This record gives sequence, structure tokens and C-alpha cells, in this order.
Amino acid sequence: KLFRRKPETPRDSKTSQPIDGASEVKVVERKRPLFGLSPEVLYNLYPGNIVPIIFDQCSQEILARGLDTEGVFRVTASLRAVRELKELIEQGDDQCILTCKDIYAICGILELFLRELPEPLCTWALYDEFLLAVSPNNGSADQLLQLMRIVERMPIVNRVMLAKLISFLRSIHERSADNKMPASNLALVFGPILLNPAIPDLMKVLFQMKSQALVVQALILECQIIFGETLANAEAQLKSTTTTTTTTTNDTKTGILITNNGEHDTKNVNFADNLNNKNHTDSIDRTRADSDSCYVNISRVVIPAMLAEFEQEAEKGLITDDESDHSSSSN
Repeated sequence: KLFRRKPETPRDSKTSQPIDGASEVKVVERKRPLFGLSPEVLYNLYPGNIVPIIFDQCSQEILARGLDTEGVFRVTASLRAVRELKELIEQGDDQCILTCKDIYAICGILELFLRELPEPLCTWALYDEFLLAVSPNNGSADQLLQLMRIVERMPIVNRVMLAKLISFLRSIHERSADNKMPASNLALVFGPILLNPAIPDLMKVLFQMKSQALVVQALILECQIIFGETLANAEAQLKSTTTTTTTTTNDTKTGILITNNGEHDTKNVNFADNLNNKNHTDSIDRTRADSDSCYVNISRVVIPAMLAEFEQEAEKGLITDDESDHSSSSN
């Protein structure tokens, strides 16, 4: 039961009353829960995967079929297509991504997976430090050094997943002559996904969006320097971490109790024990809902405007990808 979504009864759009004779929407069983779980919980649930299978499948398909697609990750996918794809994935369909012909829907499901993490991949604790690292007061060498130190302090599972993601985005950036998505454009899309504060503040976020983008752009352009060791020894680092430490994680979204040997127990999980009281629970839910709404509005309204601004600055020579990578192509 913990792996099922609550059924919904069809209601009249005007009165909000249940429609007479209407049957409840069919319950969708989550045979393979992936969305809304932290990287650590996912790694313990599926210990054979260095990164979640959804990430591997989406990135491989995009690299195989979408590198030449103009506006990859910038063009919005059909919400219905993404929702249907998500349901198929959680029902355990291993072929739905491989057979999906809509490359934008595959991009959309990967973005959705990252957005629905309980905490941004770069973590709330390091959010301010990431932004300070790209301060104009720091030279490029200082920025790189600070970013390397911050990344090293990330939880190992988060760091490995981020390294894989940034390496993947680097491959898209290298084909920007075809897909029109250099590092600067990718950074505007993924900045608010990978980096956002614990307490949402629209005005503050709008002010910090350029810094968020600069962080992700620097990570992409300096991928090999920042993540080279992590990418080379990802499996060994994960294994050494999980075998030398005993961890017990209780995921409050699904009620899955994860132990250090990868087993999960869903029999006697008391959700109330994970939080101080119900009011605190409601407060967290409202905060997350406000955050999701905030970033959806930003992605639809602000990002296109900032892309135009970045393109204008690039034409004037104020922003170039070539500054950090001579082999990259300008938009």
C-alpha cells in the first residue's frame, strides 16, 4: 500500500462534487518507485546502479538520438506525455524510454526526476557557498578552486549523480553548433533545478538566478577538472562509503526504511515519528508546494527572458563559452 498513489474520484468542475455513477480512477501501483526519493535512498533500494536507471536510460537515449535536436531541454515537452511516461516507469516498464519517439518528453522526464528530489541535488546546506564561489570578486582560478572544494563536501551519492549529469550536459554543450544549447543555455535551464534555497523567496531567487546559472556553467565547462576523479572512481567510492558506514534512512515520502545492507522494510513505519508534529509536517508541505510553484513560474517566464539577455551579451562579447574552453562552439 505504501507504493500506491491515492485514488481520485472524478468531480464536477463547477460544484466540486463527486459525479454520480463515476468510478474512481484506477490505482497506479509503484512497482519501481523512483520519483521523490533522495539519491541515498535510491542507491540503497537499487544497489546495483551507480545512478538511478531512469537517469542512465534518459541520458543514453538523448546522447544517441537527441544531440542534434535543436533546443534540447529548452523546448517544453507535452505535460501529458511526461505524465504518462512517468506512470509507465513507476509501473516497471523497462522499455518505455527506449521506445519513446519524443526526445523532448525524455528530456522532460529527466528534468521532472531531478525536480522531484526531496532536496536539490547540490543540497540546501551548500547553496549559499556555491553562489559565493562565482562571485565577481573571485578570479576564475579562485572560482574553480572553491567549486572543487564545495563539490568534495557533497554527500558521495549526490556527488556521483551530479558528476554523471554534468558530464552528460558537457556532451550536449559540445554539439551546441547543432542543438543551439551551449553551456550558458543549459545552465539557465538546470540552475534552478540543481540549486535553490530551502525557503523559497521569489524576489531573492530572481536576483540569484544569474549566479545559479554561472555555477552550473562553470561546472559544465570545467567538468573534467572538477569531476575527473569522481567519474573515474565512482563505483569504488560508493562501495567504500556504504561498506564502512552504517546508515539507516527513513524516507518520509514513501515510508521506506532503508538499512545499510540495502534491505527495505515497509511493515512498521510510523511517519509521525519522523517529524516533531503534524503542524511541522504541514509547514514543510506548504514550503515545498510554494517552491515548486515558484520554480515552475520561473522556468516558463524568466528563463526565456534571461536566454535572450545572455544571447545579447554574447553578441557584444561579454559572455563567451570560449573563455574557459577553446574547443566549444558559440550559440
